[in-house]
Amino acid sequence: MHFEVHAKNREDAMTQFSSMFNNTLNEDITTANKKDLLEHKIAKILHKQVQAITSSKKLIAEHIDKKDLKKIKNKLNINNVHSYTYNHKNIYMITIPLPNRVMAKNAMRFQKDIALSSAKEQIPISLVYAIIHSESAFNPMARSYIPAFGLMQIVPKTAGLDSYYYLYGYKKLLSASYLYTPNNNIRIGTAYLHIIYYKYLKNIKNRQSRLYCTIAAYNTGAGNVARAFSTKRNISVAIQKINTMSSNEVYNTLLLKLPYNETKHYLKVVNHRRHMYQKIFSTKG
Repeated sequence: MHFEVHAKNREDAMTQFSSMFNNTLNEDITTANKKDLLEHKIAKILHKQVQAITSSKKLIAEHIDKKDLKKIKNKLNINNVHSYTYNHKNIYMITIPLPNRVMAKNAMRFQKDIALSSAKEQIPISLVYAIIHSESAFNPMARSYIPAFGLMQIVPKTAGLDSYYYLYGYKKLLSASYLYTPNNNIRIGTAYLHIIYYKYLKNIKNRQSRLYCTIAAYNTGAGNVARAFSTKRNISVAIQKINTMSSNEVYNTLLLKLPYNETKHYLKVVNHRRHMYQKIFSTKG
């Protein structure tokens, strides 16, 4: 589980996290959708009704036993709170890892949609799983402060617009309810990976290097990836340098020179989980 809040300090953030945790633990999909104030605000501006998502399925609680719940609650402490700045505001976040068997059970719920989208967009299935794992822990109702929505944490004004245009030929600002629907979110998120890998970064010759840059760009944008290799956000200039480097050199440069620590951590985590899912699927044959 991953939570983000705007708060005065860590103590204030912890108060909000505790409340969010208790609400999320026993929340069903219908209730979560109704409580999304941002979705209702956008709908009001557009003079539209919020698209109802009806399901009594519990997001978290039905997958966790008492023993696991105790372990999870122990992780809900101030030492696990991290922060970053967004639009000159202090954003606090906490990630509470779910037990492996709970994560695996949640992951398999989306197996068909992930397989279809990854095949269509020619993106490794292990990468899609790794990104969903890292972005939302397979919670289809996840929402960050930015805000980004759903399994692959899609930002409507950026990845949402670009991916929808790529898929359907016209631009559309996607609603939260659209992005909370798992198959929609997976389709949009995987399409965005396709855009990054096969369009923005297509001139990176080494596929492994391009994959590392794609992971980082999914989190921070291609312009910030370029800054790791040059003084500017010019991706063409950066690619010229990348093409003179080995994939290991590219990976290490990203970890050293990406402008945000959050993205450095993201790259390491997603890459590790990508290898983990590669082993899972190779075991399955």
